[in-house]
Amino acid sequence: MRVLITGAGGHLGRKLFNHLETLDDINVIGIDLNSVDHSQIYKANLLDIASWKTHLDKVDVIVHFAGDREPTATWQSAIQNNMGITTSLYREATQAGVKRVV
Repeated sequence: MRVLITGAGGHLGRKLFNHLETLDDINVIGIDLNSVDHSQIYKANLLDIASWKTHLDKVDVIVHFAGDREPTATWQSAIQNNMGITTSLYREATQAGVKRVV
């Protein structure tokens, strides 16, 4: 099974990534807004579909942790970086044949 984790450089994303990486039947890759010190976690901005769409190739499951988690986030940031990117992610996942988004 191939799993893609968004926000793979964040606290929860990296913990899940590290765990899944130890399992024999899981091929895990990640994307994050920031550079991360791992060869299978790629820098990508979810607002720029072209920067991450290619990583959906042969993905079975997406675990979506990316977003603006700041309690002081503006409404505009919350809409754009949480709702907007999630909508784009679902649309692209559907087109790529991803079976599940969590």
